Amino acid sequence: MITDYLDFTDSLFPLRPFELNNPDSKLPLEKGWRTRKYESLELQYFVDAGHGIGWRLGPYDLVIDIDVATPERPNKVGDKSFEKLVEAIGPLPETAQVTNPSGGSHLYLVNSSGEKLRKTLRAYPDIDFMRDGGFVVIAGSPHWQGGFYEFCPLSPKRRAIAPDSLIDLLKYKKPAERSDNNAQATITPEQLKGYLDQLDPLDFANNDDWFRVMAAAHSGTDGAGLEVFTNWSLQDEAYAGHREIIATRWESLNGHENPITMATIVGEISNRGGRVSIASSRAKDDFCPVDESGQEIVERFRVLDGDDIEDYREAVEFFVNGVMLKGQPLIIGGPEKSFKTTVMLDLAVSLATGTPFLNHFETPTPANVLVMSGETSVSTITRNARSVRNFKGLKRLPKNSMKLVGDVPFVDNIAELKILKKLIEKHETEVLIIDPTYFAITADQSSLSAVGEILRKLNRFCAKTGVTPVMAHHTKRGTKQTYDDLGVDALTGPGYSAWAAQWIMMNLREKYDYQSATAKLSATIGGRGFDGRIIQFQLNEGRKRGDPLFYDYSVKVTGDTGDFLDEFETADARAITALDAAPGRFLARAALAESIGLFELSPEFIAVTQGLIDSRRIMGDHVDGVDGFRLKDFEGAELF
Repeated sequence: MITDYLDFTDSLFPLRPFELNNPDSKLPLEKGWRTRKYESLELQYFVDAGHGIGWRLGPYDLVIDIDVATPERPNKVGDKSFEKLVEAIGPLPETAQVTNPSGGSHLYLVNSSGEKLRKTLRAYPDIDFMRDGGFVVIAGSPHWQGGFYEFCPLSPKRRAIAPDSLIDLLKYKKPAERSDNNAQATITPEQLKGYLDQLDPLDFANNDDWFRVMAAAHSGTDGAGLEVFTNWSLQDEAYAGHREIIATRWESLNGHENPITMATIVGEISNRGGRVSIASSRAKDDFCPVDESGQEIVERFRVLDGDDIEDYREAVEFFVNGVMLKGQPLIIGGPEKSFKTTVMLDLAVSLATGTPFLNHFETPTPANVLVMSGETSVSTITRNARSVRNFKGLKRLPKNSMKLVGDVPFVDNIAELKILKKLIEKHETEVLIIDPTYFAITADQSSLSAVGEILRKLNRFCAKTGVTPVMAHHTKRGTKQTYDDLGVDALTGPGYSAWAAQWIMMNLREKYDYQSATAKLSATIGGRGFDGRIIQFQLNEGRKRGDPLFYDYSVKVTGDTGDFLDEFETADARAITALDAAPGRFLARAALAESIGLFELSPEFIAVTQGLIDSRRIMGDHVDGVDGFRLKDFEGAELF
């Protein structure tokens, strides 16, 4: 059968395996059918295996597809519509015709204009005008209801040129040619693209919402924006393969009064803080609200005057005191093998159970957490989560507030975000943790514009779904060997340091001790909404002998600059008063400050503290809740 289509071999492709009474048998076998070219031998292989063959139509191809009534579909009136069409445009020339067992016909014609034509006309129901972008099943292919598509024996096998009367009927009318004043175009297809690029199709997954956007786009372009709207819709993989269906629904609006205007799209953009540029004076009248004097009211930008600036306050609410605010993206950063995933799990368990993070930072109220990890096996990450829970003295993790997925979503993929949105809504997630970032982004991560756009969309997604995002991300090469405190500027790749509104930047302080399974680490903790701090902590995750279910996990913060920075402006400020009130606590913190080189102690301060040590003989092993600091360790010349 392929020999009858030798002129179109480059446009032929295999359909799905034939299956009687399954209409899906006439669908393309592969997603790439629009562009892939098959060799004749490949096509013959599929024919021999019982597959049908499709013909991908180009700009000069036109096939009139006529559906007629059958016992299964008695309401089809394509034959009557064809008679009506011939009455309107005159008789068609003799041309190649293919029939199918259900009585339908394909009339093969040449579209000599090469212009984009309408696929349907409301005046002629049950007739499709198949053209560039579509396909038809060729003669010789099996029909899903039994039998085969066949050339009509009374028709020639050559194609005739479609008459101008038919082409003119099928052409899209330019705005100037339309007599309906209510349907004149206000924007071009190119301008429509600029609008739609500011909207995420995922936000319009509901059919009614999607249809409103389609109707607005149709109205705004007077029907000329089909290709732009279709490409926008196809960004949502739920519409994959629905190009023809979208075209049919779009064209169903032709010739009908449409109460939905471009104001709908403009409103959606404005609600999302997007840019709205007005394309014409008529559009301005339609889209811009005006005050009593006729002046346009600018709604996109919220302008704060002096009083507003003075009075503006934004509530600050912590998930973890001094570490993590609600509603702001957090990055947990560090070099390879710096225990980011372990600290991430400690954060997740702390949030889900309302227990202190790293056994040091208070978690005011529990939160629902969803952890998505793709770099660590499920068996390892579940074991580590149990180990953290065991260290916190809990018997079991809460069923509802702690959720784990052994994979990460592609945050630059609309279909994946659609699935993630449902997951978040189902589990009422408040904190979303993704580990690692580079698994979740498929775009070029060396491009600031690409990464920036993805992170911007992720922020919008998280704001809409009400979750606070936490991402684990690597630092630049070589940072592990420095054993230095790290800032967000150490993150690898462009855009991440600017995106992070808060951060936990980790690094080893010395080489990991494999024998004792102990890591000594530091972490720089900071954010735009609170004072930063540097902590030092010791983490152990050695295997428990004879117990495969747990690691012997433990963590201990051994130093925290935030403990004293909140109370003392300098080492000298209020020294005597503070020492008199709580000498043990103050001395321990002062010693910590000196040990990490935060500031130099003045001679006056040293004299006061030494005098208090001598007079009060403070030698406690545990100083006011700060484990690991004993005053006798800090007495003498080596400290002062």
